[in-house]
Amino acid sequence: MSQTVLITSCKGGIGKSTVAANLSMALALSGRKVLVIDCDFRMRCLDLIMGYENEAVFNLYDVIKGKCSLGKALVRDSRTDNLFFLAAPGDRYADVSPEEFEDLIEEIKNHAPDGTGFDYIIIDAPAADDDSLSLSAPVCNRAVIVCSHMPSAIRAAIFTGELLEKYGISDQKLVINSFDAKSSLESSRLGILDMIDSSKIMLIGIVPYDRTLMIYQEKGQLIAEYKKKNNARVAFENIAKRLYGRHIPLFEGFAGKEYKKILK
Repeated sequence: MSQTVLITSCKGGIGKSTVAANLSMALALSGRKVLVIDCDFRMRCLDLIMGYENEAVFNLYDVIKGKCSLGKALVRDSRTDNLFFLAAPGDRYADVSPEEFEDLIEEIKNHAPDGTGFDYIIIDAPAADDDSLSLSAPVCNRAVIVCSHMPSAIRAAIFTGELLEKYGISDQKLVINSFDAKSSLESSRLGILDMIDSSKIMLIGIVPYDRTLMIYQEKGQLIAEYKKKNNARVAFENIAKRLYGRHIPLFEGFAGKEYKKILK
Protein backbone atom coordinates (compact mmCIF):
# COMPACT_ATOMS: atom_id res chain seq x y z
CA MET A 1 0.00 0.00 0.00
CA SER A 2 1.36 3.42 -0.97
CA GLN A 3 2.53 5.88 1.63
CA THR A 4 1.71 9.44 0.59
CA VAL A 5 4.23 11.84 2.10
CA LEU A 6 3.96 15.63 2.02
CA ILE A 7 7.27 17.55 1.90
CA THR A 8 6.47 21.06 3.03
CA SER A 9 7.22 24.22 5.00
CA CYS A 10 5.59 27.57 5.64
CA LYS A 11 8.93 29.27 5.05
CA GLY A 12 10.32 29.70 1.55
CA GLY A 13 13.93 29.44 0.45
CA ILE A 14 15.00 26.65 2.79
CA GLY A 15 15.35 23.86 0.23
CA LYS A 16 12.01 22.09 0.49
CA SER A 17 12.12 21.00 -3.16
CA THR A 18 15.77 20.04 -2.85
CA VAL A 19 14.84 17.69 -0.01
CA ALA A 20 11.87 16.29 -1.95
CA ALA A 21 14.00 15.58 -5.03
CA ASN A 22 16.98 14.01 -3.30
CA LEU A 23 14.92 12.02 -0.80
CA SER A 24 12.81 10.62 -3.65
CA MET A 25 15.94 9.48 -5.45
CA ALA A 26 17.38 7.94 -2.28
CA LEU A 27 14.17 5.97 -1.76
CA ALA A 28 14.16 4.83 -5.39
CA LEU A 29 17.78 3.69 -5.24
CA SER A 30 16.93 1.68 -2.12
CA GLY A 31 14.55 -0.41 -4.23
CA ARG A 32 11.30 1.44 -3.48
CA LYS A 33 9.07 2.52 -6.35
CA VAL A 34 8.52 6.26 -6.00
CA LEU A 35 6.40 8.93 -7.66
CA VAL A 36 7.24 12.54 -6.84
CA ILE A 37 4.59 15.16 -7.60
CA ASP A 38 5.25 18.88 -7.87
CA CYS A 39 2.25 20.58 -6.28
CA ASP A 40 3.79 24.04 -6.03
CA PHE A 41 1.70 25.88 -8.61
CA ARG A 42 3.25 29.29 -7.91
CA MET A 43 6.94 28.47 -7.89
CA ARG A 44 7.27 25.09 -9.59
CA CYS A 45 10.91 24.12 -9.92
CA LEU A 46 11.09 20.40 -9.18
CA ASP A 47 11.45 19.55 -12.88
CA LEU A 48 14.55 21.76 -13.03
CA ILE A 49 16.09 20.35 -9.86
CA MET A 50 15.56 16.77 -11.02
CA GLY A 51 16.64 17.40 -14.62
CA TYR A 52 13.23 16.78 -16.24
CA GLU A 53 12.57 20.21 -17.77
CA ASN A 54 12.77 18.82 -21.34
CA GLU A 55 10.78 15.67 -20.56
CA ALA A 56 7.82 17.00 -18.58
CA VAL A 57 5.59 17.80 -21.57
CA PHE A 58 2.31 17.25 -19.70
CA ASN A 59 1.34 17.95 -16.09
CA LEU A 60 -1.18 16.97 -13.42
CA TYR A 61 -3.67 19.57 -14.67
CA ASP A 62 -3.63 17.97 -18.13
CA VAL A 63 -4.44 14.58 -16.60
CA ILE A 64 -7.21 15.92 -14.35
CA LYS A 65 -8.88 17.79 -17.23
CA GLY A 66 -8.61 14.83 -19.60
CA LYS A 67 -6.11 16.44 -21.98
CA CYS A 68 -3.79 13.43 -21.72
CA SER A 69 -3.55 10.09 -19.98
CA LEU A 70 -1.68 9.56 -16.73
CA GLY A 71 0.81 7.38 -18.57
CA LYS A 72 1.71 10.19 -20.95
CA ALA A 73 2.16 12.71 -18.15
CA LEU A 74 4.43 10.59 -15.97
CA VAL A 75 8.15 11.06 -16.56
CA ARG A 76 10.25 7.98 -15.87
CA ASP A 77 13.72 8.77 -14.55
CA SER A 78 16.57 7.64 -16.79
CA ARG A 79 18.86 7.01 -13.80
CA THR A 80 16.66 4.40 -12.12
CA ASP A 81 13.56 2.47 -13.15
CA ASN A 82 12.01 3.08 -9.71
CA LEU A 83 11.50 6.85 -9.92
CA PHE A 84 8.67 8.73 -11.67
CA PHE A 85 7.70 12.41 -11.81
CA LEU A 86 4.49 14.36 -12.37
CA ALA A 87 4.83 18.07 -13.04
CA ALA A 88 2.80 20.97 -11.68
CA PRO A 89 0.85 23.08 -14.18
CA GLY A 90 2.67 26.03 -15.67
CA ASP A 91 -0.29 28.30 -14.95
CA ARG A 92 -0.22 29.36 -11.31
CA TYR A 93 -3.96 29.98 -11.49
CA ALA A 94 -4.84 26.51 -12.79
CA ASP A 95 -8.21 25.55 -11.40
CA VAL A 96 -7.95 22.21 -9.59
CA SER A 97 -10.36 21.25 -6.83
CA PRO A 98 -9.43 19.09 -3.82
CA GLU A 99 -11.88 16.46 -5.08
CA GLU A 100 -10.20 16.35 -8.50
CA PHE A 101 -6.78 16.04 -6.94
CA GLU A 102 -7.95 13.25 -4.63
CA ASP A 103 -9.35 11.39 -7.63
CA LEU A 104 -5.98 11.80 -9.37
CA ILE A 105 -4.13 10.28 -6.41
CA GLU A 106 -6.54 7.35 -6.38
CA GLU A 107 -5.97 6.85 -10.10
CA ILE A 108 -2.22 6.89 -9.50
CA LYS A 109 -2.50 4.30 -6.73
CA ASN A 110 -4.67 2.02 -8.87
CA HIS A 111 -2.84 2.39 -12.18
CA ALA A 112 0.84 2.65 -11.35
CA PRO A 113 3.32 1.60 -14.06
CA ASP A 114 4.05 -2.14 -14.34
CA GLY A 115 0.92 -2.83 -12.29
CA THR A 116 2.91 -3.14 -9.06
CA GLY A 117 1.95 0.15 -7.44
CA PHE A 118 4.09 2.83 -5.83
CA ASP A 119 5.65 2.36 -2.43
CA TYR A 120 5.86 6.11 -1.92
CA ILE A 121 4.04 9.08 -3.42
CA ILE A 122 6.04 12.16 -2.49
CA ILE A 123 4.21 15.49 -2.82
CA ASP A 124 6.19 18.73 -2.81
CA ALA A 125 3.90 21.58 -1.73
CA PRO A 126 4.39 24.84 0.19
CA ALA A 127 2.37 25.15 3.39
CA ALA A 128 2.34 28.93 2.93
CA ASP A 129 0.20 28.56 -0.20
CA ASP A 130 -3.37 27.82 0.87
CA ASP A 131 -4.35 26.47 -2.55
CA SER A 132 -1.46 23.99 -2.79
CA LEU A 133 -1.90 22.85 0.80
CA SER A 134 -5.67 22.39 0.50
CA LEU A 135 -5.02 20.07 -2.44
CA SER A 136 -2.10 18.09 -1.11
CA ALA A 137 -2.61 17.76 2.66
CA PRO A 138 -5.93 15.84 2.60
CA VAL A 139 -4.42 13.00 0.52
CA CYS A 140 -1.28 12.59 2.66
CA ASN A 141 -0.85 10.38 5.71
CA ARG A 142 2.64 11.59 6.63
CA ALA A 143 4.55 14.87 6.43
CA VAL A 144 8.19 15.89 6.39
CA ILE A 145 8.61 19.50 7.49
CA VAL A 146 11.79 21.16 6.25
CA CYS A 147 13.54 23.91 8.17
CA SER A 148 16.96 25.51 8.32
CA HIS A 149 19.31 26.24 11.19
CA MET A 150 17.69 29.59 12.04
CA PRO A 151 15.24 30.62 14.78
CA SER A 152 12.80 32.03 12.20
CA ALA A 153 12.78 28.69 10.37
CA ILE A 154 12.10 26.80 13.60
CA ARG A 155 9.17 29.10 14.30
CA ALA A 156 7.89 28.43 10.77
CA ALA A 157 8.26 24.67 11.36
CA ILE A 158 6.17 24.90 14.52
CA PHE A 159 3.46 26.82 12.66
CA THR A 160 3.60 24.32 9.79
CA GLY A 161 3.12 21.43 12.20
CA GLU A 162 0.11 23.10 13.79
CA LEU A 163 -1.38 23.78 10.36
CA LEU A 164 -0.95 20.17 9.28
CA GLU A 165 -2.63 18.95 12.46
CA LYS A 166 -5.77 20.76 11.28
CA TYR A 167 -5.66 18.61 8.14
CA GLY A 168 -5.35 15.48 10.25
CA ILE A 169 -1.66 14.81 9.60
CA SER A 170 -0.25 13.89 13.00
CA ASP A 171 2.64 11.77 11.65
CA GLN A 172 5.14 14.59 11.23
CA LYS A 173 8.91 14.47 10.92
CA LEU A 174 11.49 17.26 10.82
CA VAL A 175 14.42 17.62 8.42
CA ILE A 176 17.01 20.31 9.15
CA ASN A 177 18.48 21.40 5.83
CA SER A 178 21.70 23.28 5.01
CA PHE A 179 23.02 22.60 8.50
CA ASP A 180 26.33 24.22 9.45
CA ALA A 181 27.92 21.92 12.01
CA LYS A 182 30.70 24.30 13.00
CA SER A 183 28.39 27.23 13.75
CA SER A 184 26.08 24.95 15.76
CA LEU A 185 28.93 24.45 18.22
CA GLU A 186 29.02 28.19 18.88
CA SER A 187 26.92 29.48 21.76
CA SER A 188 25.32 32.10 19.52
CA ARG A 189 23.45 29.48 17.47
CA LEU A 190 20.72 27.01 18.35
CA GLY A 191 22.00 23.49 18.95
CA ILE A 192 20.33 20.35 17.60
CA LEU A 193 18.66 19.47 20.90
CA ASP A 194 17.40 23.05 21.25
CA MET A 195 15.88 22.88 17.79
CA ILE A 196 14.12 19.58 18.51
CA ASP A 197 12.81 20.85 21.85
CA SER A 198 11.59 24.09 20.26
CA SER A 199 9.78 22.48 17.34
CA LYS A 200 8.23 19.52 19.22
CA ILE A 201 8.51 17.59 15.93
CA MET A 202 10.43 14.32 15.74
CA LEU A 203 13.73 14.75 13.90
CA ILE A 204 14.21 12.34 11.00
CA GLY A 205 17.40 13.77 9.54
CA ILE A 206 19.93 16.54 9.10
CA VAL A 207 21.28 17.56 5.71
CA PRO A 208 24.56 19.46 6.01
CA TYR A 209 25.30 22.48 3.87
CA ASP A 210 27.13 21.16 0.84
CA ARG A 211 28.39 23.20 -2.10
CA THR A 212 28.46 20.09 -4.29
CA LEU A 213 24.74 19.63 -3.75
CA MET A 214 24.11 23.17 -4.96
CA ILE A 215 26.38 22.81 -7.99
CA TYR A 216 24.70 19.57 -9.01
CA GLN A 217 21.25 21.07 -8.54
CA GLU A 218 22.02 23.92 -10.92
CA LYS A 219 22.77 21.28 -13.57
CA GLY A 220 19.62 19.26 -12.92
CA GLN A 221 21.56 16.53 -11.15
CA LEU A 222 20.97 14.94 -7.76
CA ILE A 223 23.53 14.28 -5.04
CA ALA A 224 23.15 10.52 -5.53
CA GLU A 225 25.06 10.98 -8.79
CA TYR A 226 28.10 12.19 -6.87
CA LYS A 227 30.15 9.01 -6.41
CA LYS A 228 32.68 10.18 -3.84
CA LYS A 229 32.16 10.12 -0.09
CA ASN A 230 29.77 12.95 0.63
CA ASN A 231 27.86 13.85 3.80
CA ALA A 232 24.84 15.26 1.95
CA ARG A 233 24.42 12.07 -0.07
CA VAL A 234 24.74 9.97 3.10
CA ALA A 235 22.21 12.22 4.85
CA PHE A 236 19.50 11.54 2.26
CA GLU A 237 20.25 7.82 2.30
CA ASN A 238 19.87 7.85 6.10
CA ILE A 239 16.59 9.80 5.96
CA ALA A 240 15.20 7.34 3.40
CA LYS A 241 16.07 4.42 5.67
CA ARG A 242 14.42 6.07 8.66
CA LEU A 243 11.32 6.82 6.60
CA TYR A 244 10.79 3.14 5.91
CA GLY A 245 11.43 2.14 9.50
CA ARG A 246 15.12 1.46 10.05
CA HIS A 247 16.90 2.81 13.12
CA ILE A 248 19.92 4.81 11.95
CA PRO A 249 22.02 6.99 14.30
CA LEU A 250 21.75 10.69 13.52
CA PHE A 251 25.14 11.22 11.89
CA GLU A 252 25.78 7.64 10.77
CA GLY A 253 28.39 7.61 8.00
CA PHE A 254 29.21 11.33 8.22
CA ALA A 255 32.81 12.44 7.79
CA GLY A 256 34.09 15.18 10.10
CA LYS A 257 35.02 15.35 13.78
CA GLU A 258 32.56 18.18 14.45
CA TYR A 259 29.57 15.85 14.09
CA LYS A 260 30.77 13.74 17.00
CA LYS A 261 30.71 16.79 19.26
CA ILE A 262 27.27 18.16 18.41
CA LEU A 263 25.09 15.95 20.62
CA LYS A 264 27.47 15.94 23.59
